[in-house]
Amino acid sequence: MCNGRVIVINLCRDRGLNPGPPAQKSDTLPLDRQVTDGRVEFISDSEADVTMLFPSPSCRYNYMMALLSILFLIVSWGLTTLLGGVGFILANCCNMAARIAHSVQFIQEKYHDTTYQPLKGLVPGSYFLGMLVFTGTLTKISEMNLFDSHKLLHLCIGAVSFALVLLAWGYEERELVRLGVNRLRWRRSSGAKQS
Repeated sequence: MCNGRVIVINLCRDRGLNPGPPAQKSDTLPLDRQVTDGRVEFISDSEADVTMLFPSPSCRYNYMMALLSILFLIVSWGLTTLLGGVGFILANCCNMAARIAHSVQFIQEKYHDTTYQPLKGLVPGSYFLGMLVFTGTLTKISEMNLFDSHKLLHLCIGAVSFALVLLAWGYEERELVRLGVNRLRWRRSSGAKQS
């Protein structure tokens, strides 16, 4: 509050995502052109409304990502000082976990009042998970028993395991595979017509 007026700095510079009248959407930086009579006017001839005091979800997301970057620098400095290179790796793990958690929360809030559930597709199906466990166990047993004496057989077991995992994924994601195949056919047919 300055001289009875509310002064709001608009740091959310995403023109398409920031709500409010055009005067509030404009960049507030650089400030050197906006200093008048010893006072800084961040919003000219308009009063701050609720949308400026409580920024859009996209703007809050950007603020949180910036805050997580600063937090990462502090945590990485501390853990690197304590643990060396391992501390830096741990700091990266913490940073990625925090960013993923915040992104999941943002997506849940954004699609809360809709019928869309974009996070539902992140959980793999039981057939795919079962195949991952099976092939992981199989390749580990192959590594322990065959790697030293039969390297080529171990490589073949790994290749077959990879193919089985791809088949399991393709089975569970049939719609996505069909979409990709149809898109590939369309590209080939449109490319043949141009020739």
